Amino acid sequence: MSGMLVAGLAGKAAELYAGALSYCDAAGANTSGIGGALGQAPIDSSWIGHLSFQKMCFEASEAQWAAQHFYDEGESSGTGYGKAIGWYAEAERRILDTIAQGEALELAPSLLAGAEALRDKVQKMKRTLETDNEKIYHEVVPSQAQLPAVRKIAIVKPIPVAQLLVDFLENQVSSGVVAYHRAKRDHVT
Repeated sequence: MSGMLVAGLAGKAAELYAGALSYCDAAGANTSGIGGALGQAPIDSSWIGHLSFQKMCFEASEAQWAAQHFYDEGESSGTGYGKAIGWYAEAERRILDTIAQGEALELAPSLLAGAEALRDKVQKMKRTLETDNEKIYHEVVPSQAQLPAVRKIAIVKPIPVAQLLVDFLENQVSSGVVAYHRAKRDHVT
């Protein structure tokens, strides 16, 4: 599978996590979010931290796969190593931020282990390419702002989650509560 295709999928996944974060509404100001739909306070902050961490992991993965794409391009065409180094530098920045966030949130070691493995892979490839570029290719490494954009790719049709959740809450949860109270009343009497 093409590195840029995987980068686009990872980028879209990050966007979906960002949407979930917005919908969860950590600040409690979004009345159309989950707190508003439930008529309650916003969702527990540990969920917000987990969603944020996952979003950041996918953003780092997007950059890593974009770097891999340009590395592969360099291997096949002889140019692209500078862009690969630029994307690896961006991936390294993103994954270091992700790990710092995960540590600050005291997330499970298994979650951090995946991010740390990506960090190790990115740093190793970046060092190797920087050395090769200095000795062999001499390509200009673009800044983060100059890197080519990754086109986000969705493989499924998005559905309006807000309405889906409201419908579920109105139909299923309400029915369940009514059934519970009926059973409780019938059991007590």
